[in-house]
Amino acid sequence: MKFDVGAGGRETTPSLLYQNLVLTQRLFVNNVRNIGVFWLRLGMYVMLCICMGTIFFDQGTAWIDTYSITAMLFFIVAFLTFMSIAGFPAFVEDMSVFVRERLNGYYNIITFVVANTLASAPFIFLIAIVCSCIVYWLVGLNDDGDRFPYFFINLYTALTVVESLMIAIAAIVPHYLMGIAAGAGMLGMFMLVSGFFQPVSQLPDPVWRYPMLYLAFHSYSFGGFMQNQFADTDGWDCPCSAQPTGCGDPYTVENPCVYSGADILDYWVSGVGVLNKWVGVGIQWAMILIYRALFYGLLMLKEKMQQG
Repeated sequence: MKFDVGAGGRETTPSLLYQNLVLTQRLFVNNVRNIGVFWLRLGMYVMLCICMGTIFFDQGTAWIDTYSITAMLFFIVAFLTFMSIAGFPAFVEDMSVFVRERLNGYYNIITFVVANTLASAPFIFLIAIVCSCIVYWLVGLNDDGDRFPYFFINLYTALTVVESLMIAIAAIVPHYLMGIAAGAGMLGMFMLVSGFFQPVSQLPDPVWRYPMLYLAFHSYSFGGFMQNQFADTDGWDCPCSAQPTGCGDPYTVENPCVYSGADILDYWVSGVGVLNKWVGVGIQWAMILIYRALFYGLLMLKEKMQQG
């Protein structure tokens, strides 16, 4: 970044806004040119979403369909976000450039944190909207009211949480293989406590329920997806309806045995997942701010330690 020459031939430092604009533009261009940062990931996401859409194609209201939809929604929360670790080598590369330019006094730490956030946002937006459009309509998810916009917003938020977590890890882990391992381990633990594999009521209270359940963004994202699909719905067939003899008395063809969406949510969703779905999104955005603030703090600490 160049310095302006002011009156008397003295160099003046560019404004913080100018530094942010220039650095954001440069990082954005680098992301566009580096096929491995987002474009390769976008291709993997598209192929995976087509696979999900065709495997879970056109789900209905049978009891087994509710299980299929639930499994698919958790797969989105778990694996689509997990794939964000593929961008970690690029984060490490950006960090090495930042350290070199920071030593030369080109810009301060907050400028890099803000620019990194802004430069990655359009690509995460693109991944989230493309994946949402493919999966939502192929699977035939509930499209009443604000449900599709929420699905996209929740997915975009979850992806941004992982990006923020991985960039914070990049601030302290010098090697990309170590960073990928650390990130994968944390995401794996978050998946296990989110309520899909083990009901929240069965989680051991020390560590796994308090605090891991509340630290895992999967808990809020999965709960939001489930509420988005099943809340305020009815007409989901009981398991007995799949039997050749049906459910028996007092149920008939005219008066079938059905579940409500609330019944399904009571079975699958518990703990923090029962929060209002928009509250869950808000908590995830708080996590984004915390991880970005942690990223800033770690960079500050690292710089002070290097200065002795």
